[in-house]
Amino acid sequence: KTDCVQVVIGLVINQDGLPISYHLFPGNTYEGKTVVPVLNKLKKDFLLEKIIFVGDKGLVGSEVMQELSSAGYEYIIAAKISKVAAEYHSEILNRKNYKRIDDIVSAHQIILEGQRLILGYSKKRAARDKRQRELLLERLQKRLDKSSKPKSITKSAYNSYLTMKGESRMVIDPQKVEDNAKWDGYFGFYTNNSSLSNKQIVQTYQMLWRIENSFRVLKTTLDLRPVYHWTEKRIQGHIMICFLSLYLLRAIEYKMNHQEKLNLSTDEIFSHLDRIKAVTINAFRKRVVMRTEITDENNLI
Repeated sequence: KTDCVQVVIGLVINQDGLPISYHLFPGNTYEGKTVVPVLNKLKKDFLLEKIIFVGDKGLVGSEVMQELSSAGYEYIIAAKISKVAAEYHSEILNRKNYKRIDDIVSAHQIILEGQRLILGYSKKRAARDKRQRELLLERLQKRLDKSSKPKSITKSAYNSYLTMKGESRMVIDPQKVEDNAKWDGYFGFYTNNSSLSNKQIVQTYQMLWRIENSFRVLKTTLDLRPVYHWTEKRIQGHIMICFLSLYLLRAIEYKMNHQEKLNLSTDEIFSHLDRIKAVTINAFRKRVVMRTEITDENNLI
């Protein structure tokens, strides 16, 4: 938000989803520049022997990957496979090359510029990609119906589907739509790790949803933002309280799901608890407090 002062927060969680550390940076800090310094600090603070950094393509580019390798770290980074050199496109898009690694995903590997490019394909993802493109094109067409002048189309996501007709009119290009559609369901990851299998690479990257979910809980359930503080000390205090609260939520969730085998999110846990009510009844000169029934599941919680 350009009208607000910002801070950048880096969150570290373990494989069980429990938050173990966080890092604060000024709001004008480029995220890519925080990666290696944070890894160095984690290695020192937690006495780690080996670190594999997992990141999405929006955070990490080729420069950061080179920096990670130079610092001795391994990585698994999402790739923009449609941007890979055209000479590899036929191999990437040939689904006969892919071997099934689970009920949903098939995988294949190529070596590109000295590193592994792990490729994946999923019919479920293909259906989602198609649906998202159709919704985007629908919104784009509505925008064009209002005005097809180039200056009126400001969203970068639209650019890959447009072409200029005449001197001043933008239209949706069917060929560009077709070229985009052939990548539906495909995804990939760059890695400099040589020991993990294709399946392990894909599964490790999929753990990122835990980080995304943790930020969602911080922003919504715990009201991390907006921050109603201006001094550095108070901002740090607010974020520390939110981090500790997130830890408590995740600890509750971990106990429920691993010890009680309930498979509930923290939102679902508190929803169950909210159903337990105490009702006061005043009748016949008596005051009686009754509670709603506690089910087996609620009793465990």
